[in-house]
Amino acid sequence: MSSISSSEDYKISLELGGIIAPLAQKASLNEQDFNLKHSAFLDLSSKIQQLNSSPESKARLQEQFEKLLNAIEFFEKPDIIPFPWLDFKFNEIIIKENPDNCDTSRSQGSQLSIEKDQIMTQEYQKKIKTLENEIDELKLAIRKLRDENHENEKLKTRLKRIAELEKENEKLQKMLEDQGERLKESVITEKEYEAMAKEIDKEVTRIKNELEESEVQRVEIRRQYDLLNKTYQEMKSDYKNEIQALNEKIIEISNRSQDIENKLKASQFKESENHSLIELANKRISELQEELNNKETHLQLQNKCIEEYKKQLEDLEPATRYQIHLENCLKELEQKLAESEEARFEQMKLYNELQRQISSQETERINPHRIKQLEDLFMKSGEKLDELSTKIYQTLDTALTARTESEKKFRKLRKKKCPHREKLFTRLYAEKKNPCEICINVHGHEWAKSPKRKNNIIS
Repeated sequence: MSSISSSEDYKISLELGGIIAPLAQKASLNEQDFNLKHSAFLDLSSKIQQLNSSPESKARLQEQFEKLLNAIEFFEKPDIIPFPWLDFKFNEIIIKENPDNCDTSRSQGSQLSIEKDQIMTQEYQKKIKTLENEIDELKLAIRKLRDENHENEKLKTRLKRIAELEKENEKLQKMLEDQGERLKESVITEKEYEAMAKEIDKEVTRIKNELEESEVQRVEIRRQYDLLNKTYQEMKSDYKNEIQALNEKIIEISNRSQDIENKLKASQFKESENHSLIELANKRISELQEELNNKETHLQLQNKCIEEYKKQLEDLEPATRYQIHLENCLKELEQKLAESEEARFEQMKLYNELQRQISSQETERINPHRIKQLEDLFMKSGEKLDELSTKIYQTLDTALTARTESEKKFRKLRKKKCPHREKLFTRLYAEKKNPCEICINVHGHEWAKSPKRKNNIIS
């Protein structure tokens, strides 16, 4: 029974290996493969529970096959990209667009590292294909072993039948010996003895012939059994050797996988260094681009300053017009003041004449109506003078405030510095570089050339 249970366990272990082998080809990190692994785990647990062995051996088998299922991830991986976030095409485009601003040696180093990684991945894929072919060959060998085991079981049943026949032959021989002893003991005549002897001889010859035939059959069966046993032992030894070779290959594969992982880690470290170099190159490129952008913005600002300064120069003409208008207003006010002074002078003349008349006609009778008229005229002229004086002062204040504001605006405009100021002024005022035309038109040459008015002179 132990041999039968071990053979059944062996069959089930082979079936479990047949379940695990296709999973080893389809192993990856996707959800479908995870579902396959889960279903395979359930099939394994159900088949292990069907075994006739002890629960300890069942638990041991389940642990071993769980380890194999967990190790399937290391047999075959998808095409791994070591750093998917690195866009090497972007660096190649930058190198093609501005090869003078980037370090070609660093880009060549990155390309070499990429080529090395590609070579490693190709070798890894070749190794995986060889392992898959070996797995297929092992599957075929396992199928052959199953068929051979089935034939061996048939031979075992035949050998059991032969052993049973041998036991029956031994029993028959014992029966014959007992019968012969009984015949010897019995007293019989010679004829009967001769007849019995003939019959016995016939039976003996018949039995001998049967024994010889059985011996020949037994020899042949024995020979076949020996041959089968030899083949079985040879196959068993070959199977053990193959299992040992498989274990050694599994160990080698695990060691290779560890070496590959270490190499990948080292390559990742190198790639991290290359990545740092690439980042430095990208930083340098970005700095150069920023400098170019700053230069472009600086040129744009300079153009804007030139345009604004042109507009300011265009706006200066209405400011001068406003100043001229204010000066005309001041002249008009001065004329009005002169007129008011003349009117006041005339009023004083009238007042002096009245005093003179009063002094000359102290004794004479003076017309009171005429005096009232003169007093009314004097009062009206005084009121007009007050109104004129208030209006004059108001207009003077407004003119002064407007003048101060216009001067402030003009000074602000003049104080705004521009790097292209001299070029612009030389272009606009090529004939007159030193004095300002606006100041000359408003105030004259002496005011423009005075030392107190340096802001109005172009440096």
